[in-house]
Amino acid sequence: MITCVTKNGGIQGYLGTNDLVAAQRMINHGDEFSTLVVDSMAYQVCKEIGAMIARLEGRADGVILTGGLAYSTRFTGPIKNRIDLIAPVYVYPGEDEMYS
Repeated sequence: MITCVTKNGGIQGYLGTNDLVAAQRMINHGDEFSTLVVDSMAYQVCKEIGAMIARLEGRADGVILTGGLAYSTRFTGPIKNRIDLIAPVYVYPGEDEMYS
């Protein structure tokens, strides 16, 4: 069950890949389902950010998007558009969060 949830969820479960670049290729080739999945994932991230900002009682200095997904403006753009109304959004693509 842990493998099912941690390795086979998200876009992997829907599109058969965990690579957003591959998902973007599917979108570029007109795959409407891939568009729905990626857009829905961005919307879900917005909802989670909103929940955390509510927990902070609206006092957020900013939101940082990082990791491999942050390379995709298709993914980060809708998040920025929605969340910038609440707090500034900073995008730092890459796996730099893993450096100590």
